[in-house]
Amino acid sequence: MSLTMISSNVAGSTKKQLTASILFIGYCIGNIIGPQTFLKSEAPHYRSAYIAMLVGYSVKLASIVVLYIYMWRVNVDVYRRCTHTSVPPTTPAWPTIRQAMMGCGASTLLYTTDLV
Repeated sequence: MSLTMISSNVAGSTKKQLTASILFIGYCIGNIIGPQTFLKSEAPHYRSAYIAMLVGYSVKLASIVVLYIYMWRVNVDVYRRCTHTSVPPTTPAWPTIRQAMMGCGASTLLYTTDLV
């Protein structure tokens, strides 16, 4: 899911294809390097492989958290610009008719299609 989340947040078909390609190449490189961390001398516990997987998952989690914070900040800035208030309501349908008339409707927010 995290692999598709990044490429689905890119606007434009060329950028979307390039992003998907880069992610696929990174995925393939990880699948090539991953088995090399399982050393025969460390059997049966494979400490270096455990550390490598832990580091990889930590980097992945940190990247997803940074992406979430970035998208949240952009949405708050759009909301501030459109409504002149500081915090958006918690309901998912907060764009109103007034905002749509100002050109600040739901299409200006970052859901899953407008990043980059």
